[in-house]
Formats: sequence, structure tokens, C-alpha cells
Amino acid sequence: AKANQKTPDGFYNEDRPHSSLGNLTPSDFAAQLNPARKVA
Repeated sequence: AKANQKTPDGFYNEDRPHSSLGNLTPSDFAAQLNPARKVA
């Protein structure tokens, strides 16, 4: 099986940590790249 297969519904597993992302979930990794901005 290929490592980056999608699930049958078309979405990659967002709940499983990935070693290539520093053992973060894809959502947590993306949140680090785009930190929330404070509104003045």
C-alpha cells in the first residue's frame, strides 16, 4: 500500500500523527505554520 493513500471518502487521516511532520497531526502542523493573529 502507498503511504499517502486517501481514505475512501477522499480525506487523508487528520487524527494520526506523522513522523514527517515532527509527530504532529496535519492539522496541528498547519496551525504552527499559520498562527492565529490577534485582533487589535
